[in-house]
Amino acid sequence: MNPFLANIIHGLCRPLRSLTMRQPGLVPKSELKKNNNTGLFSVVAHDCEPCLEIKDPLLLPGWYMVELRVTSSTTAGNALILMDYGVGNDTVEAFLPYTNDRQTKRIIHIGRQCRNMRLYPVEGRKGPDIGFIVNHLRFVRLLPFYARELMLARLKARDPEFQSMDHREIMSIIGSTPQLKTRYDQTFFRHLDHGFLGYQTWIVNHEPMLNHNQKSLSKTSKNFTLSDGEFFTVYIPVDSAQEKYLFRTLNSVTSQTRPPEEIFLVCSPENRPDLEKVVHKFSEYQKIRLIEARELPSRARGRFLVPVYPGDALAPNALEQVLETCRKNPAACLIYSDHDHLDQQGRRVQPSFKPDWNPDLLLSHNYIFCMAALDRKTLLSASHSGWDTDIKCSYSMLLACTAMISAHQVEHITQVLYHRSQDAAANSPDYSRKLDMWLQLKKQNAAVESGPFPGTWRIRYALPAPPMVSIIIPTRDQAEYLEKCVTSILENTDYPGFEILIVDNQSRQKAALSLLDGYRRHPLITVLTWNSPFNYSLINNHAADRAKGGMLALLNNDIEVMHSDWLTEMVSQANRPDIGCVGAKLYYPDGTIQHGGIILGIMGVAGHSHRFYFGNHPGYEMRLNLVQNLSAVTGACLVMRKEVFQEAGGLEADLAVAYNDVDLCLKVRRAGYRNLWTPFARLYHHESKSRGTADTPKKKLLLQKEQDYIKEKWGHILYRDPGYNPNLTLQFEDFSLKNSTNEFGAPGTGTFADLKP
Repeated sequence: MNPFLANIIHGLCRPLRSLTMRQPGLVPKSELKKNNNTGLFSVVAHDCEPCLEIKDPLLLPGWYMVELRVTSSTTAGNALILMDYGVGNDTVEAFLPYTNDRQTKRIIHIGRQCRNMRLYPVEGRKGPDIGFIVNHLRFVRLLPFYARELMLARLKARDPEFQSMDHREIMSIIGSTPQLKTRYDQTFFRHLDHGFLGYQTWIVNHEPMLNHNQKSLSKTSKNFTLSDGEFFTVYIPVDSAQEKYLFRTLNSVTSQTRPPEEIFLVCSPENRPDLEKVVHKFSEYQKIRLIEARELPSRARGRFLVPVYPGDALAPNALEQVLETCRKNPAACLIYSDHDHLDQQGRRVQPSFKPDWNPDLLLSHNYIFCMAALDRKTLLSASHSGWDTDIKCSYSMLLACTAMISAHQVEHITQVLYHRSQDAAANSPDYSRKLDMWLQLKKQNAAVESGPFPGTWRIRYALPAPPMVSIIIPTRDQAEYLEKCVTSILENTDYPGFEILIVDNQSRQKAALSLLDGYRRHPLITVLTWNSPFNYSLINNHAADRAKGGMLALLNNDIEVMHSDWLTEMVSQANRPDIGCVGAKLYYPDGTIQHGGIILGIMGVAGHSHRFYFGNHPGYEMRLNLVQNLSAVTGACLVMRKEVFQEAGGLEADLAVAYNDVDLCLKVRRAGYRNLWTPFARLYHHESKSRGTADTPKKKLLLQKEQDYIKEKWGHILYRDPGYNPNLTLQFEDFSLKNSTNEFGAPGTGTFADLKP
């Protein structure tokens, strides 16, 4: 049915909807208690998962929109509605990903044989540390055709396969309403992959393959020996409160497939007697020694120091993987891996899949944390340079090491080789002095501020002589959006020196022509003419040649400034000599995320990080709120030095519409610069208002041609983005786990060390 007609009929039925808006009763089915101060329910038993039975006799079979709002003790989570169809029949699950205090919605179908329904407000989480409030739960009855139209609308918005199709085309491919419901449900599944069940599935599907590869690795590494002094010293910093966690840690270290040459328990004189009893229980393992922290640099003989913290555990092959990495890169001075956590039952949960070496992210947050093998001589050099090395603090050690080395000396093993205990004390000391020292060693003129979350930081880089910025805005007609864009720049930008270059590409509408005539009289605005067919690359290259500024800001005409310091933030980053392209945090008008940086390989070529997340969401591992290095950023709002733009050869003329920004960023990366994304420059993006989407055969053909160009030129590194992780999906833009081992063909094997067209 035509969507317009469907909306009219549904509107006529609106008076009847109030009869089908059900707010059912909820009956606790697990051991819950209520905190009178906070209002939160919490679980009494350690192994109990919160569960509420949904009671409403008038929830008849049919289609419903479920509305849910939950406040929980976690920032975000997944609620689960489970429909039980009795013995011998399947239960049907409907997950609702949510952010605290934000309403989430999902269409469900209640079948005739449904016996009962249950709500799990914090799916996959157990124990007394879990608290929640169900603020709102409502079932809104939907007419079948309207439910179908809503499912099609979500599928079109969230599934890249259907984004350029209308509803009729989508249904012709899918075939039936049950199949549509299956595809609709899949748009929710991917948000669950980091939950307990999703991660267990990932372990079963992926780690056997890694273990198979490890058998081959074990055979080859037996033939490889490190030279004198080049072996591992594992040390475990311990205080008296952590003794009870030691046994799991020592068991994991002493049972390595490639055991360490020496193990030190770093302790104070006060708790040495108690720890001697622990060492005695491991008497068959002769390499364990008790030392004080000040003794470690002189006593350790290994080339690499590997800190392991009480309660944590190494994967059995962890040190063997580090050994193999040493063989591949003898110059490596820092080797780190991915990690996960161990819950109170000792189960593996909450994986942390990290990017490759990301120096700006490390200055924002200790994203590496654990399973880091650090070169001992490098740490000694840092100490001689005045660095106060604190061996009990992983962040201090990492900063000390990275202050002395270059990018080619850092290696990332994309396997889970470290299991971090959730029982470990979580604290966020003030590392601003350490960060100041790092910046001084690197001769950076910058100030350190606290970041948006505990344990995060923001570095503000100074601009003693702010360079002139040329803001380039291509446009054609669309006067309303151009005026909003330009007005927001002029009225809401605190940067001291900029010009605006508007490039008119054959505007015809009277309102646009009148607006451009007015801009020609503005002292900060120059209107250039591009009287040729639309080519985004050539238009911007044309304006860049005429720009007076030493800094270029590429801006779409459908951008709207949100905060006055956007340009200051972007220029201060782009002004750094080792930084190339700088991107911003862009929002849709409804406040959800449009752009959190570009991830290569997603949907075959590239996608926007965290698209459609709520604007205040922390993102995966807090990355939506931290400055970081990414391979590419969108040209909708991009700042870079003019000399870097020219060195890279400008934008590629063969990419008239799409992926020209990706190509530019990769050329800049190949030239030796790091690209950067900052969440502290925030703007609205009314995406594709001026050009539209690829919704005609001609536009689809052009898009395919430009996709083929990128794949041909950059395919050798396209599916192994160093700003991402190969264990995460290339099908969606939400950092969920990879569901298969071959989502978009064989992963690329190239690296940015050999970036060649």
